Amino acid sequence: MELNSTPLNHTSWRRQKSPPRCLIIGAGSRGNAYARAIRQSTDGVVAAIAEPIEFKRAQFGKTYIWQEQPSLRGQEFSDWKEFLEYELSRRERAATGQKTEEAIDAAFICTLDEHHAEIISALAPLNLHLMSEKPLATTLASIIAIYKSLSPGGPDSPQKAIFGIGHVLR
Repeated sequence: MELNSTPLNHTSWRRQKSPPRCLIIGAGSRGNAYARAIRQSTDGVVAAIAEPIEFKRAQFGKTYIWQEQPSLRGQEFSDWKEFLEYELSRRERAATGQKTEEAIDAAFICTLDEHHAEIISALAPLNLHLMSEKPLATTLASIIAIYKSLSPGGPDSPQKAIFGIGHVLR
């Protein structure tokens, strides 16, 4: 059964008014792989990096975000918690009519497995599109916590953002 007669291809992505702006959380091999894929295969923009290791964060930023220029506000964070604090503040400023930096539309979670649940649960209220590297979590309790954070109104609540799990090279 065919659900959509228009095939999804690279040219159909170009119909968006503005390209999605992505945050990569974790500048390791998976974070770099997703950033390369975003740049090479989509109209998406790698707009920010959250990475605790300063050298990796700087290398990632030079490669995918700010090139030879200094980073701008909202482009680099020492970790996902710093991004969350920044984003909540940015939204407050925007709500009062202040000019703010462009918003992030999606986040790629490319951290250690045991951190996925905490990050997803914390970012879920922001209504960003989220992609978590696999495995989703390391315990059943963590998976249930993720489920509850992504659908606080229960399974029939309307979804506004896309959530996915990456099974790269598997």
